Amino acid sequence: MAEVSDVRHESPKFVLTLSLEDGSEGPEAFVEYEMDSGEDSGSKANAVGGAKALDTVQACRAESGSFLGIMDITHTFVPPEYRGKGVAGVLCQAAFEYCRENSLTVRPSCSYVSSRFVPKHPEFADIVEAAATEAA
Repeated sequence: MAEVSDVRHESPKFVLTLSLEDGSEGPEAFVEYEMDSGEDSGSKANAVGGAKALDTVQACRAESGSFLGIMDITHTFVPPEYRGKGVAGVLCQAAFEYCRENSLTVRPSCSYVSSRFVPKHPEFADIVEAAATEAA
């Protein structure tokens, strides 16, 4: 079983390289996200600007001492032959831990995250966007 420590953060994704039965490197599973500044301007960074948005989060935190940016988790992908084995949960765990460590709020736009991961992990309720928890 994959561990959270096996997940790589490759902005704008959290990636896990899966192992084949013979132990060799297999396909990748991932969680994609967009960064939202949380301001009314709707400032977002997607796959093209995700790294820049994370740099902005760090800069804003350095200036103000705190920043409540939003990581909008938009998509979770696990190859069909690995589904139902906890891989998506490991990826989400890594993403949510990253958000907690970096004072980010999670917007669970991905249906897996909002309907499966969030309800099973109340320990992250404090970092899930309020609108998402009210809709559940």
